[in-house]
Amino acid sequence: MAYSPISHLLLPMNIMLNKIVTLIIIVIIFTVGTLQAQESKKNQLLLTAAAGISFNSIDNLRLPDDARLSGFGSSVSLIWQPEYLLSVGFETGWLFMNKIERTNITTQFGSTSISSLWQAVPLLCIFGMKIHDNVSLYGGFGYYDIIAVNESFGTTVATSQMNAGLSGALDYHLNLNSQSAFGARFTLHNITELQQRLITLQFSYHYSLLAW
Repeated sequence: MAYSPISHLLLPMNIMLNKIVTLIIIVIIFTVGTLQAQESKKNQLLLTAAAGISFNSIDNLRLPDDARLSGFGSSVSLIWQPEYLLSVGFETGWLFMNKIERTNITTQFGSTSISSLWQAVPLLCIFGMKIHDNVSLYGGFGYYDIIAVNESFGTTVATSQMNAGLSGALDYHLNLNSQSAFGARFTLHNITELQQRLITLQFSYHYSLLAW
């Protein structure tokens, strides 16, 4: 090949460009490695607490017109949240179902006031899936411990019965920092054996107990 002054002049420039490209590649590799190290903690043990209102959507024909169908509803869940797989965990809580109060009821034993309060304690295995960075879907199945507290003639009697059921929830949250988030949750509880549906609207708080 014939000698070319232009090629000779471009040699130092090519060497410099090669060094720059090499340096850029090293920086990129180091940056990616650092990001991967920072993002490697994808598994989380997540504690979620939620509180708000619980509404019973039962057919009104099954309860008196003056029955109260809304009250306080809370839930607590512990969830293992991996990077790609479905989240899995356990949920419990305290859900208002209904309350009936009557005064000056006349019976064969005399006049009295009566009160009947029904509440549900969910004991559910739940599964979750992120459909967006800030939106998650949850589904659960298990049992609801139905607690009925009846009062009459100054005596209180409490009964408890387990009933199978399902739940589904939509959770929207905003991250406060790397460990916690605050949001809102809509949940539908279907207590199949009693044929009752509870709807809860709650504020939720998420806290990462452990990440690895």
